[in-house]
Amino acid sequence: MKLIEGDLIAMPPIGEGHASTTRRINPLFSRQVGDAALVDGQNPLALDANSEPQPHIVCYSSPARIF
Repeated sequence: MKLIEGDLIAMPPIGEGHASTTRRINPLFSRQVGDAALVDGQNPLALDANSEPQPHIVCYSSPARIF
């Protein structure tokens, strides 16, 4: 489930192909951005009170965004 614009949206389970791709891409992004950003994924991202998607991969450029 994810919260988008106040609506709960059912999400299908993550399959092995998706999980494998995400695991391979995450370190590639991390190496590219170095210490300039934090790479994360599959975790809730509180955009506002009504939206909390769980992006596959996200790069935080500001440390304040990770809290």
